[in-house]
Amino acid sequence: MVCNSRTTSYRQQTHSFSPFVQLAGAHRNQVTSATNVSKRDTGNQDAPLSSAALRPPPQNEVDGFADIFSVGRWSNLFSRIQDPKLQELAELLPSYCLKARAENTTKKYRYTFNRFSKWCKTFEPHVKNLPTTDVNVSLYLIYIAKTFKSAPKIEEAVHAIAWAHKLAGFSNPCDSTLVKFTKEGCLRDTSQPVTKKDPITPEILSSIVSLLGGKQASLFDLRTCSIFLLGYAGFLRFSEIVNIQRSHVTFHESHLKLFVPKSKTDVQNKGSCVYISRTSSQNCPVNLLERYLNLSGIEENSDEYIFRQLSYSKKFNIYRLKKCKAPLSYTRVREIVLSTLNTLGLD
Repeated sequence: MVCNSRTTSYRQQTHSFSPFVQLAGAHRNQVTSATNVSKRDTGNQDAPLSSAALRPPPQNEVDGFADIFSVGRWSNLFSRIQDPKLQELAELLPSYCLKARAENTTKKYRYTFNRFSKWCKTFEPHVKNLPTTDVNVSLYLIYIAKTFKSAPKIEEAVHAIAWAHKLAGFSNPCDSTLVKFTKEGCLRDTSQPVTKKDPITPEILSSIVSLLGGKQASLFDLRTCSIFLLGYAGFLRFSEIVNIQRSHVTFHESHLKLFVPKSKTDVQNKGSCVYISRTSSQNCPVNLLERYLNLSGIEENSDEYIFRQLSYSKKFNIYRLKKCKAPLSYTRVREIVLSTLNTLGLD
């Protein structure tokens, strides 16, 4: 950001405690330095380009992660690069590093590491979050085990702390034998018997179709049947089901072709196709989805999500898809599934 021929240095100093998101009440002391700026920045033809100017990574790419890119390996990386073309490439380094993990994984790491940072803050200046020590990590894992009694939180903490240190170029404290032993001890201490859920069976699907998939079935009922049958027949995850767009679906005489643009196992987001055969039974997922889409009125080549919120018209006693660009949420789909199973007398 340029203001009165002065630029705010990307190497911002404390007191933003977390390397991802500034903590509430924390103040960021910015160090400013007088530099020459380019014509591109100011519009002033007489302003020469300074190759030593520090260039922060694009904020739209690393929003929420800016502070971590000012410590460790990043503390003087931008100032060491003098060539303007190399500087432009260096600006892209942070965003490409963040793309090494899925977006949701990165968000989880950010949230989990912030939680660790807040815990460290209560013991400052004796405990530091980045870089931290294997002793501090071990004590934090014990704190999680005693406070939350949650094995997933313990695992998440180890992964997030390790990831933050690797990204910043610090030695990973989670590689320590002390942390590994402490983690195993905490997991044993918080372990609970696993209560396995009974899987959906063809018999359950038949009951659902018999209940909701009749000739006079409403849009609401056909949507419910399609969610169950597509997920079962296509081995689809929740995120893959709700993000189906109409243009992803192609009906053929003998089968359905479903394009899945991205999935948890598709790291490079190349996309894949799922093929589901037509059957002669009443439980045919292709026929039920075809009925649902015909009743919904979604155009064949539309990019609209096929599973989204409905509105009910009391006057005409019909359901209609709402004109919104968002798919059904996890919470809503869970409610639909549980409500349907409860209607059949299943837990």
